[in-house]
Amino acid sequence: MIKRSAFILLMLFWCSGVFAATSANYAISAEVIDLGGASSASTNYKLIGKLRDNAPQLTTSASYTLEGRFMGIVYGTGAFTTAETPVITSIRPSQGYNNREYRVVIHGWNISFDATVVSLTAPSKPDIVGTNVTVESSTSLECTFDLNNAAIGPRNVSVKNTGYGKTGILAGGFTVLSPGRVQVIGKPFNDPNPFNPMAGPTMINYTLNTSATITLYLFNQKGEMVWQKTMPAGENGGMAGNNYVSWDAMSQFREEVPSGVYILSIVAKDGGTSRELSRVKVAVIRR
Repeated sequence: MIKRSAFILLMLFWCSGVFAATSANYAISAEVIDLGGASSASTNYKLIGKLRDNAPQLTTSASYTLEGRFMGIVYGTGAFTTAETPVITSIRPSQGYNNREYRVVIHGWNISFDATVVSLTAPSKPDIVGTNVTVESSTSLECTFDLNNAAIGPRNVSVKNTGYGKTGILAGGFTVLSPGRVQVIGKPFNDPNPFNPMAGPTMINYTLNTSATITLYLFNQKGEMVWQKTMPAGENGGMAGNNYVSWDAMSQFREEVPSGVYILSIVAKDGGTSRELSRVKVAVIRR
């Protein structure tokens, strides 16, 4: 009878969620949180598991660890802040050319979920402010830096926990570089090659180290120019990185060119002068 009464009493406490969870050293499991355990006060504990939809009513402790992602789940990433100053230890990549955007990963600790102000700073130079900031955890975040036309040189990496105005800085953590003269990286090619215009155009592929005004010239075996196309710097055909330009085997005057092998010349306007960067053979087979 005593055992039965004790069992009933235990069940009543269990169902009402008013059981003790206090200990000198313990871990609170996900199940306990879901059932609404009472006090989670402790002199030393680590909160583990998924908090799901319920928040602990009391998280007072002399020394405890509460991982940032749990607070984000409970309170929402926009509401979670930390009074700690973020510490930045590294950024990858740690350098980039001033002719494109870069997606970077920043590592450290004490990074808040409201750390939305991320920037590259240097004395007497405009700040480069990060966009599309994504906080992965309290130890890392990602953002995009637009380095186009940025002044070259070292930059400090700055991360601010917005809620409490705390800013962490990695001195000289990132370097802005100049790519120098425009060049084609690797060997250009077109695909398909040879190609039948009746089946569709061929795609001319090439990679530039920096943006520049590019003109494509196509010559026949007699050295006569049959087609050309100019693309401004920063747009497809003239931007840093991969470029894809199609040709449908039509001349500059929209006439069909005959089957044969043509020479494609990639020319850049570089420093006020025109300079050939590379050549490609393009074969046309009409069927």
